[in-house]
Amino acid sequence: MKRTLLSLLIAMAITPSIAQTIDTANTPVWIDMMQDPSANFYETQSAFEQYWDGRERTRGDGWKVFKRWEWFWQERVNPDGSFPPADQTINAYTSWRIAYNQGLSGTESINGDWTEVGPRPKPINGTGQPNGNGRLNTIAFHPTNANIMWVGSASGGLWKTTNGGQSWTSNTDNLATLGVSSILIDPTNTNIMYIGTGDRDAGDAPGLGVYKSVDGGQSWFTSNSGMGNRTVGQMLMHPTNSAYLLAATSGGVYRSTNSGTSWTLESGSSNYKDMKFKPGDPNTVYATETSGGAHFWKSTDAGDSWTQISSGLPASPQRLSIAVTAADPDVVYLLCSVSSAFGGLFKSTDSGQNFTTQSTTPNILQWSENPGATGGGGQGWYDLAIAADPTNANTIYTGGVNIFKSTNGGVSWDCSAHWVGSATAASVHADHHWLAYSPVNGNLYDCNDGGLYYTSDGGTTWPEISDSLGISQIYRIGVSQNTNPLVINGYQDNGTAIWDNTIFRTERGGDGMECIIDPNNDDIIYATVYYGNIARSMNNGLSFGGFAAINVNGITEQGGWITPFILDQNNSDVMFIGYKNVWRTTNATASPPTFTAISASLAGSNSSNMRQLRQSKVDGNRLFAIRSDNKFFRSDNALGATPSWTELTSNLPGGGTLRDVETSPFDNNELWIIRNDVVYKSTNGGTIWTNVNSNLPAINKNCLAADPLSNEGIYIGTDAGIYYTDSTLANWIPFDNGFPANVEVTELEIYHPQGDWVNSRLRAGTYGRGLWQSDLYYPLTNAPTAFLELNIENTSVCKPDTIDLINNSAYGATSANWTITPNTGVTFVNGTSASSFNAQIVATQVGLYDIKLVVSNANGMDSTEVIGALEVEAGLSLPLVEDFEDNSPCSTGGCNINCNSFDWTNVANGSGDDDDWRTDFGGTPSPGTGPSVDYAPGTSSGNYMYIESSWCLNQTAHLESPCINLDNVSIPQIKFAYHRNGNVSLMNDLDVDILSNGTWINLWTIAGVQGDVWETDSVDLTNYIGQNVKLRFNGTSGSEWQSDMAIDGIELTAAPVANFVANDTVPCITDAINLLDQSSQSPTSWLWTITPGSYSFANGTSPSSQNVSIIFLDTAVYTITLQASNNSGINSHTKTDYINVVSPSIGLSTNDSNNIFCDGNTVDLITTPGYALYKFYLNNSLIQLGPNSNASIFTPQDNDEILVNVTDSNGCSAEETLTLQVLGNPSSVLSSDAENNSICFGDTVSFTNVSDSISEHAFFLQGLLEQQDSLNNWSTAFISDGDSVQVRIIDNNGCSAWSNAVYMTVWPIPSTPSILDIGDSITTTSLADSYEWSYDDSSTITAENKFAKLGDGSYLLRLFDGNCWSLWSEALIITGINELGGLSIKLYPSPAKETINLRFENIGSIHQGDITVIDMQGKTVKQILNVTFSPSQEVLLNIGELSTGMYNIMLKSEDKQVTLPFVKEKQ
Repeated sequence: MKRTLLSLLIAMAITPSIAQTIDTANTPVWIDMMQDPSANFYETQSAFEQYWDGRERTRGDGWKVFKRWEWFWQERVNPDGSFPPADQTINAYTSWRIAYNQGLSGTESINGDWTEVGPRPKPINGTGQPNGNGRLNTIAFHPTNANIMWVGSASGGLWKTTNGGQSWTSNTDNLATLGVSSILIDPTNTNIMYIGTGDRDAGDAPGLGVYKSVDGGQSWFTSNSGMGNRTVGQMLMHPTNSAYLLAATSGGVYRSTNSGTSWTLESGSSNYKDMKFKPGDPNTVYATETSGGAHFWKSTDAGDSWTQISSGLPASPQRLSIAVTAADPDVVYLLCSVSSAFGGLFKSTDSGQNFTTQSTTPNILQWSENPGATGGGGQGWYDLAIAADPTNANTIYTGGVNIFKSTNGGVSWDCSAHWVGSATAASVHADHHWLAYSPVNGNLYDCNDGGLYYTSDGGTTWPEISDSLGISQIYRIGVSQNTNPLVINGYQDNGTAIWDNTIFRTERGGDGMECIIDPNNDDIIYATVYYGNIARSMNNGLSFGGFAAINVNGITEQGGWITPFILDQNNSDVMFIGYKNVWRTTNATASPPTFTAISASLAGSNSSNMRQLRQSKVDGNRLFAIRSDNKFFRSDNALGATPSWTELTSNLPGGGTLRDVETSPFDNNELWIIRNDVVYKSTNGGTIWTNVNSNLPAINKNCLAADPLSNEGIYIGTDAGIYYTDSTLANWIPFDNGFPANVEVTELEIYHPQGDWVNSRLRAGTYGRGLWQSDLYYPLTNAPTAFLELNIENTSVCKPDTIDLINNSAYGATSANWTITPNTGVTFVNGTSASSFNAQIVATQVGLYDIKLVVSNANGMDSTEVIGALEVEAGLSLPLVEDFEDNSPCSTGGCNINCNSFDWTNVANGSGDDDDWRTDFGGTPSPGTGPSVDYAPGTSSGNYMYIESSWCLNQTAHLESPCINLDNVSIPQIKFAYHRNGNVSLMNDLDVDILSNGTWINLWTIAGVQGDVWETDSVDLTNYIGQNVKLRFNGTSGSEWQSDMAIDGIELTAAPVANFVANDTVPCITDAINLLDQSSQSPTSWLWTITPGSYSFANGTSPSSQNVSIIFLDTAVYTITLQASNNSGINSHTKTDYINVVSPSIGLSTNDSNNIFCDGNTVDLITTPGYALYKFYLNNSLIQLGPNSNASIFTPQDNDEILVNVTDSNGCSAEETLTLQVLGNPSSVLSSDAENNSICFGDTVSFTNVSDSISEHAFFLQGLLEQQDSLNNWSTAFISDGDSVQVRIIDNNGCSAWSNAVYMTVWPIPSTPSILDIGDSITTTSLADSYEWSYDDSSTITAENKFAKLGDGSYLLRLFDGNCWSLWSEALIITGINELGGLSIKLYPSPAKETINLRFENIGSIHQGDITVIDMQGKTVKQILNVTFSPSQEVLLNIGELSTGMYNIMLKSEDKQVTLPFVKEKQ
């Protein structure tokens, strides 16, 4: 002990004896006692009650904080009022778990699959004040990264963010305690962390000293050697020596010099809550203590020794909080509370040696934004925080119920953040426990009862960043038995919220306590705050109204902190409430309900509150009650007129607190009860009890829940886990896989409706970690229990909806078989079958269906059958009109009046529906609300439907349509009129919903009032075309009578779906066809469009006729469009290429493209093949009939008329005609130029045709074509005797003819003579009629002279035999004539065919020369140059290529030349 004031060596703990010596009526000694673990719980209670006896209470005066502490500990203290050791729970649990894991506890089995439900993120807020997730005690910052922070919660563990608070995570669920009040981060190695455990300000979690992590919080180990189990309110780390630590704890200031390995007490052992280093001087340390009053301490040796400082401080402070600032290290601020109110702001400028008062007013610790100088209370012993700006020593913030700011060192104050907000102060959750500046970004952070806020603009705005902290402290939960999930939760500090499927929504403020959802109607929800102030919602929690409390609806007393109440399991109009007595109402859904006390002074006392009520699950008349003085009662006629009670307390074993009672779902006499930490069971209604604690750990046990579909299964929630047992197990087993190890379970409830075992859930409310859920215990040896469910809200469905058959069977079914009766029209769809575990069906037959499910596993089988499980309705077709004029007026009193409207019906109350729409006319009973006339027809005698609010406040009514068939419609819509007149603050919403495929979907909603007028609206139903649906009007009455609403003039209409049909889609051309309108929804106008446009309307119809007659004028494929319309819209339908107008395409032609023929030609008639029948007519006479598409005419005549008639397979016929033109053939005369058509062999003869207008001549010789062109003559030298020549002529019309044949006589040519030289004459031996001699190119013809001699020269001879001349003989040259330079030249033979010889004789020398062949026109045709002429030489000259005829050979040598003739004859 190193404190310098010896007077303070006296321990300030308020022991029972000291409490008895202090004036507890005038001194709030209970505050110190509730924070002193050595104080007696019951004496602390007594001190609290004495202090508040006759004292006026104010908001934020700390009363509720004590009551919360009292509730928490009264079920955990020892029977004598002493507090158990802080580590009792963790030690007992750890020992038990070790033994269990070693197999010493009995049969192991499946033990839960827990998941956190939330609220994470924070509930949507439906109240007028900030809500939150839970209380935070402290915050720590990463030394360099502003986005990384850690916060410590009162009973939910340590949480970390890496994104500036957008999301948070925790991994401390398995620590021995989840209370964190201080956090240290080693700046040199941020993986090294310390947390100070316990709940500094309210004791909601035990303090177990310091825990340390060396891996960034992934794992933790105790670091409290020398310290023990202390609540650590604040820790400090030396700024230059991270191994040097200080801890302000509930048992003094501890110091460690070895990084927490061991600790040494350096102060007295009283309760220290705050501690700060002097900025820049870690040797100077300040601390405050709160035992027997508050004290300020200072150390100048880094916490090794301490001195109390009192200079300038008040004499009797209650609590002190410290603020220092780097802006002026010598400045120390102390925020002081006295009697829970503001005791002053004190400032030191000499490092805490002396203080001066800056202000003592106003009371900135109370709830008001503008507090008075005095009064108003406060709870400074619970929430007291202060922070000084590190850059401005005069700027400070304080936290109590609200946050105040001063810019002048605490002399004056302005409200910066208010618990509900105002025009000048931000809305921030109440009760502030820690204010701290971030060393990285300079923002100021606030830890309060709702979570974490911060300001970056000097307190103008305070954004919240605690959205995903899972730290809610739940008192009680209420689980729906109709909807999964739907759970209501009552929270400490954060109101009442509803988990509705995927979100949480806060619907009531304050502290949330017991809460219930009506087991028969999810719309009816009950919630409470402390002392039994119960509110009721009739609209699924969207709004609440007063229901039960002291001086409300006949109740004359209040209850405990958590007041129990239950609904009768068979009749939810019956409710029991436990105040000091048991109260009952039998009209819980009425407005207002009435309550009667059904007990009075049980066991002779009315001073204690009821703690628990439980109704027998077998017999609703049996009711059990536990009172807070640990008395236990039973009534066996709780539903009777005057229930009687039996006290069972004396039958109970053991002693101490009675915590919970649970009844069996199977046996009226079987029940369980918890007393202290022991579970007892009775099988005779509570007369005899047996300890069934068995192997359960010796820890606090809080709640019980019996499983109605198990083998007498019972769950128990404790301060360290959840456990289960049943008749098949020898012992309890842990049922806590995934569940936090050391969090208090405050309530267990089971969602276990009939038919939904698979989705059944055990739900647990915890005091610090929110709501959790798990599937139920699953024994591996049971045969299945069959349950089935349909995915529809009622049994009536519209065909052909798809219906899900859901197998919710219990205990592991491995096979299933579905039977639907009748099975006509039932089809399993989407790949399912009768043997699918879950199946889907479509039922198309109208009527009732029974559904049976048989399930089995290896242990056996079970079945269930629901008779009339499904009713399939056909659906009415549009248009539908409902004006309610056929209805009879209904009663205006009561809620359930069964007032149906023929096709439209009120849903049975209790299925999300609590009220009925009723028929009325001429005004509703309440003035200034309902309509005085209806909408249609608009008279005071016309009917409408309305909701009467006077009798059924906040009640919902569903008016439901029959099935409506939306097939074959377009733009379907519902039109309606509505009337909403009343008080705008009281009027609830009116909705229009649609039932599609088994699910109701909201289509339209209106809020507010519209005055005393009928308004109209419509809702498009296009998204539901093709379905059978239902519609409903969903109205909820208001909270007072001025909230009636009415509907009328319902019309279900649709635009047409245009459609049509033709009586013939393949008509013959010119046939009239009919287009018949088949549009739905009664069109009132039509427009027909036809393309292409070759048609006409017939029979008096037009494009706007409903049905039209059309004559098509051309063969084509026609597209038809019909546009049909009514008052609801227009729709078009097009049938592309719908009408194929046909007519046989004959295509009559002939084998002449111009149909022109010559006389004698055959005419081939050609038509398109493939038709059924062809008729061919020649000059109107049928010449051919049948399927043959071609015909022939063999003797056509000019101007013949041809007609062809064709009939196709459709009976369509067509005909075509043509006229033949037959031309005469040309005439021809052929002649030759030969006299008498006779020629000599080798002569050329010409043939000439004489005709007019001939385009072609074809000359034939002996039938072979020789020439074909336009020339009318032809010549030839190649003709033989007797050959004929004929010409075929074609005239300009293409007609042809043959000429006469010309037969030729060809005389042979006489043999070629030879010339004999007979000396002085020449002659021939050939005989002839005449001879012709040629001498040097001149000739003489003589008849008889065959001798000739004219002199030297060249001689030729030919003969005439009477018809022809022979060829010329070879030339004979007489010497001297044919010399060339003395050279004699002889040419032979002549005539010649291939070659001739030139022979040179009498040559004395060699000559060089040229030989040239020249035709008779003087043209050179052959030439040989540089020929050598030598003696007796012959030159062979090839003449085969020359044409027949006479030629000359010229020989030239030097300047001399000679010419010799020769004849080339035909080869």
